[in-house]
Amino acid sequence: MRLRQTASRHLVVISPHLDDAVLSGWTRLRAAERATVITVCAGIASAPPAWFDRLTRSEDPGARCRARREEDRRVLGAHGWTPVHLDVLDEPYRTAQTTPSPSEVAQLIAAVMPNDVTHLLLPAGIGGHPDHVLARNAALRLDRSGVETWVMADYPYAAVYGWPGWVLGEPDPAYLAPESVWEEALAALAALLGDPLVATLTPAEQAAKLAAFRGYATQWDAIEAGPSQLVSHPRRIHYEVAWPLRPGA
Repeated sequence: MRLRQTASRHLVVISPHLDDAVLSGWTRLRAAERATVITVCAGIASAPPAWFDRLTRSEDPGARCRARREEDRRVLGAHGWTPVHLDVLDEPYRTAQTTPSPSEVAQLIAAVMPNDVTHLLLPAGIGGHPDHVLARNAALRLDRSGVETWVMADYPYAAVYGWPGWVLGEPDPAYLAPESVWEEALAALAALLGDPLVATLTPAEQAAKLAAFRGYATQWDAIEAGPSQLVSHPRRIHYEVAWPLRPGA
């Protein structure tokens, strides 16, 4: 089904990282009257550089995370959206002893959740990134009574092989099943989800989303993956997908 946008009075997005809300929930953020983005893995690391630091030319993970927090404040603030940063470390900097449980993360989220939230958007965990799965499982433990809740397809993971044919409105390729990337996440959520809805971004909306994501300058090159155009390719950026949680789920 194609998404008919309706304004959320106060949308809260549970974002795994400092950029995921813009990447995966752009159309819902733009439609909201008010929006708060709670980023789970925004902790300041005091650890040696991990592989992603080396990829993005960072020699100091703590300094890089402070820079990313400032990027997030600028990008979200430019649209009037409120950023909230939790102190959970990204997965490469955690140990078995410092990795919080979903219940512990849920308590952290609940402590900063606005009292007047009317709509909640959380990651599906497509792609299996540990931080996305942690944020999803924590958000599912929140008391969501009276809150309309949606699960967003994690972008660009969800479209790394392109969108499924039913999103594009055309047959799947003969020898490629893009939706197989979604199987693990959707199996974990199968009993909770309603029918998926597709948002189609106009050229102007695509340009605005890309401009916002470019504000996360420390992340753009790596997530875009250069000539792979994982974010900006027209057949990727043209769509977003989300599922409603069934009442009482």
